[in-house]
Parts: sequence; structure tokens; C-alpha cells
Amino acid sequence: MVELRILKESDLEDWSRFIDSASDLIVAHYFYRGSRAPARRVFGNGDELAAYVRKEGRIGDCFYCWSFEECCTPEQVKFSVIVPDVDGKAPDDGVY
Repeated sequence: MVELRILKESDLEDWSRFIDSASDLIVAHYFYRGSRAPARRVFGNGDELAAYVRKEGRIGDCFYCWSFEECCTPEQVKFSVIVPDVDGKAPDDGVY
């Protein structure tokens, strides 16, 4: 596990650069207070991630980030479904 550090403005800039150059970020926001499950979101825009952290982050909260491209590969898929048409059939073409 990565050592926790105090959040700095440069962290938000690093996250934004990573999103721009490498991959979306999967973010788990763990709440210090409130006894609730972590919020999980995927960010493809660094400005949106920074705005979320600034608005929703509170003293003691923790943010863990993972690379979407490294975690979400075809080999890691656990479930995959297709929504059928009105006849209960799947389309023959598509991105899948």
C-alpha cells in the first residue's frame, strides 16, 4: 500500500497531468467522519477531479487513485451483459 501524504495543490496537478497523458483515474474517497462507505468515481478530466476534491474533501478524508487503463482490462472483466432488443435478441454489430 502507498504511504499516505498530506494533500498538496501539486498532487491535484499531478493527477490532472496523469489523466491527460495516460488514463482516467478511478478514485475512492474514504470519509474520516460519518461512518459511511467510500464514494467511488471515475474521472477523465483533471479539473473535475480537482473540483470534487476541493468541494467534497474534508479534514481527515483520504483519496486513493488507480489507473483505469491498468485495472480495467479484458482479462479483469467479471461480468459482461448486452441489453436485448424487444425480441430478446442481441444486435449483431457493435463495439463489442
